[in-house]
Amino acid sequence: MLKFSTVIITKDRPQYLLHCLTAITAQSIIPHEILIVDNSVSKQTRDLFKLFKERTRLPLRYVHTTEKGFPSLRQKGMNLATYDWVNFIDDDCVVAPNYFFEAQKTLQKNLDAVAILGSSATFFPRQTPAVLKNFIDLVWKKNAIDSDNIITDLEILDDKNVLLNKIFLQKNHIYYDTSRTRFLGASQDNDLGMQIQVHHGKAIYNPKMKVLHKDFVTWKKYYAKLIQYTLAHNNYEKKWTSIRSELRLNQKKRFAQLTFLPKYLSQKQLTPLQKIAFLFHLATSFLVVKFVKVYALL
Repeated sequence: MLKFSTVIITKDRPQYLLHCLTAITAQSIIPHEILIVDNSVSKQTRDLFKLFKERTRLPLRYVHTTEKGFPSLRQKGMNLATYDWVNFIDDDCVVAPNYFFEAQKTLQKNLDAVAILGSSATFFPRQTPAVLKNFIDLVWKKNAIDSDNIITDLEILDDKNVLLNKIFLQKNHIYYDTSRTRFLGASQDNDLGMQIQVHHGKAIYNPKMKVLHKDFVTWKKYYAKLIQYTLAHNNYEKKWTSIRSELRLNQKKRFAQLTFLPKYLSQKQLTPLQKIAFLFHLATSFLVVKFVKVYALL
């Protein structure tokens, strides 16, 4: 069995972390190490760590840091992780019951991989903003994965649900871009994925390696996050557009295919009025993205 570390980044969300760790205790396979990187102001997270350390079988480690920005925090977690494979999940994620079993199985079958990406669904299936955020995430990833679950465009890597080969990253001097701290870390995973891609790293997708993510449930927070992400991604594109062109990676082609939208909506627990709101805000989201991109050029 290959050993790996799980790193959880957290900041002043002890209730979220409690739910995250509780879900891990129910797993059939437990990671060999769970490293909590705590950026909190209060001591509640440290107290929660001590409680789980005393009362569960989880192989927990804890580090508190005042470093700013998620890229720095993730890189710290990567550097401190004991094992060659490092799994990142966020404190607002709840892993499916067979999550680590699926991770281990995929590792054993793909020893030449550098990254293994899992799937994400929303923890709030009856909240329209959360369902829309999940849909956009699916569109973002859908056409970058081939029929054999090999990821063809590594910018879709998602660091709330990924396994990374630490040895490959260190050997090729691949690190989280700490300059992205000014964007609160948004697009840090896209940037890391592109670094792996230019070094010809292989990435695998396992849809059964699933997390439920606690997305925003208000439109105000949804649009605030959308604007932040668009500004961050615009900066990311300036760095990588020419290289992506050389590699013939086409992001726009992925977004041109929305044919699975009717099927997606039919499977969701939304009322007719919520579905209308979903479609309205989907169209509005594309307009907001275009406006922010134009604004960024001024």
